[in-house]
Amino acid sequence: MKISAAFPPVPETPDHIALAEELGYETAWVYDTPALQLDVWMTLALAGVRTDRIRLGTGVLIPSLRHPMTTAAAIATLVGLVGPERVIIGAGTGFTGRRAMGQKPLRWADFPGMVADIQALLRGEIVEVDGRAARMLHWPGQAIERPIEVPWIVAVNGPRGLAAAAEMGCGVFTSRPRPDADYAGIDDVILLGFGTIMDDDETIESPRVLDTAGPGVSVAYHAFLEQRDARLETLPNADRFADITDDMDPATLHLSLHDFRGVPGPFRDDGHNRLNIWHIAHAGRVGPIRRRSAALFEDDGDQEPVTFVCLNRAGGKQKGQGYAQGQRDQRSGPEEPRSEKRSQHA
Repeated sequence: MKISAAFPPVPETPDHIALAEELGYETAWVYDTPALQLDVWMTLALAGVRTDRIRLGTGVLIPSLRHPMTTAAAIATLVGLVGPERVIIGAGTGFTGRRAMGQKPLRWADFPGMVADIQALLRGEIVEVDGRAARMLHWPGQAIERPIEVPWIVAVNGPRGLAAAAEMGCGVFTSRPRPDADYAGIDDVILLGFGTIMDDDETIESPRVLDTAGPGVSVAYHAFLEQRDARLETLPNADRFADITDDMDPATLHLSLHDFRGVPGPFRDDGHNRLNIWHIAHAGRVGPIRRRSAALFEDDGDQEPVTFVCLNRAGGKQKGQGYAQGQRDQRSGPEEPRSEKRSQHA
């Protein structure tokens, strides 16, 4: 088992990724949600000049948000900056990246072809885009030489996504694995979780815990609502959440759902805080968090759960270090030595 960290692309993220490298995290995944945060590629590039070792990935890229040539050029830029061994591309159909703009996720019938076009461009091949031939025409010195080969991971939750990932030869990235999901034949399985490490004097109801672990709770509720997933009914206070959303304007419902900051207000003061945070997010002391994370997947050395760590002013370095130290003995094999060289931009 390897431990990584996921980040929204906000102004502090490049520095937080540098801190994640200090703490020994494997990969820094950055979201691609331009309606909510900043640009994923600029954030990854800024992180690249601040770090030496940590792998950098999109978590996850939405192909429809950009022309395939623009995406290919962005990947080439990052690979040229940090090297292919430090780049991994996660791609998805747009649970947040598209839904936050009122659009449905991409169809699984279309998604593999969109990824294949980007991969073909990176190999230097000609692909048809908007009815015309396109190819990366960069001269020597304008970009690294093609072919550019980097690993790809596909964000999935259901059986169609798993089947598509297997056919594409990609690993999978999931945040809400279904009980009957079969990951046999998938080389890399990455689990995204949300949470925070609590101080000795904190409880589940503490404001900082709600502010840091709470967004994961909101994501679970609106994800199941938008996907019409029956698992919504299994969440605490689901009926009340449904009543709240039923009263919202359908034309702007997607804006309201994605504008929740932390746990929605009605969930803060009605006695459900502990149940919500505990069942949906990882919030607790180091020992229980370690055991709970280890139980999510059998450790066969090939699976990489990704842990969300909130390295903000309220949490700071100590929270991230606690998460890293609490789970480090779950790694397979010894930790790689970290370079002492630091970028002038650090």
